[in-house]
Amino acid sequence: MDFSHVVCAGCDLAQGVRRTRLGRLFAENDALAHTFEVTVTRGEEKVSLEGAAVTGWFVRADGGTVAVSGTAEGSVARLRLPAACYRCEGPFSLIIKAASRTVTAALFWGEGTVTRCATDAVVDPDRVVPDLPQLLAKIAAMEAATADGRAAAGEAERAAARADEAALGAEASASAAGSAAAEAYRAAGEARGAAAQVTDALVPAFSIGTVTTLEAGEPAGASITGTAREPLLNLAIPKGRDGDGTGLTYDLPTASRSEKGGIIVGDGLAISGAVLSVPVMRAPGVDEELGATDGCRGLVPDVAYAEREKFLRGDGTWQTPEMPPVWQLRWKSAGTETAIEAGTEGTLSAAADSLEGYSPAGVVSFQLTGTGASWCTVYRVSISGGTVSVGIRNQHGTKAFSPSCSVGILYLRG
Repeated sequence: MDFSHVVCAGCDLAQGVRRTRLGRLFAENDALAHTFEVTVTRGEEKVSLEGAAVTGWFVRADGGTVAVSGTAEGSVARLRLPAACYRCEGPFSLIIKAASRTVTAALFWGEGTVTRCATDAVVDPDRVVPDLPQLLAKIAAMEAATADGRAAAGEAERAAARADEAALGAEASASAAGSAAAEAYRAAGEARGAAAQVTDALVPAFSIGTVTTLEAGEPAGASITGTAREPLLNLAIPKGRDGDGTGLTYDLPTASRSEKGGIIVGDGLAISGAVLSVPVMRAPGVDEELGATDGCRGLVPDVAYAEREKFLRGDGTWQTPEMPPVWQLRWKSAGTETAIEAGTEGTLSAAADSLEGYSPAGVVSFQLTGTGASWCTVYRVSISGGTVSVGIRNQHGTKAFSPSCSVGILYLRG
């Protein structure tokens, strides 16, 4: 039977991930007792997780981290806790992530406590020592239970041996499957070779046959002779009209601003005949006599294939663009002008810093400090319009406190 408890949660990618207090019972030495289902949305629209890998990171009270594999179906990520997650009593944290080929993102952050179920000392509720026959009967029953346990352990060892034999058989089957795959690959190679031979037989090899010069004004013509495998293309081309017989030639001089001749393409660039004249690019710099000098246009320096994504800087060198970080984290201290009375709620607030090129996206961490912090708890953290609000409950019976809260604000570029 499946006794697993389902813990449902939601992740709005437009709002960011927030910490969830897990008030359910997580008992020591349980196994597969809790299944987490996280529905992912962006605003009111569900986000598909098809093809994503789901992984959970369970940090126990002893500092150990248990990696748990999950599944994705539609817009829901599912994760079930194995026995290793319940092995250590005390507080724990759980983070569930989803990863595609290019993006890995956290979907859920929860904190709870694994509760101890029993201690090393067992108390007899009756506190009565039985008489000797009853005591001997109980000892005999304990010995019988021990014998049954040993027998069960032996049967488990025999079952493990049978499992090892089955694994060896599976390895042999895998080896046979690999041999069959190699044979199929060889047959496919032979089929590709045969297909190439058929293609070579079907494609003719054209060659130029005779080329006849016709009189000026006659129509051009073409014919094909030879064989189907090696056809010959014969051409008949009319000649041009005769010139005036003067035989005069003229060489254009190189053009300049003061002399007509060749074609001026731009400042410093000129074409004369088949010659293109271009200046060499000069980067801006500092001259010993003239001081700061401007650069001039010219040929772009050669760029290697490995440097194709770089840009040409003003000094004539190829440089890698410097991209600012996608996110930044800033800490602010939130406080209140008036004390929070005993048994009531209050709000601590702080204005988010203004970072050029970045916008505050959410609060990723917080910590209560100051007088009375141990008597106060946080029940809400939000950010709106650049202001962070922290809801506080004063659980003391008589005293009023004015605690402060250190909040970590996440800024995203753009």
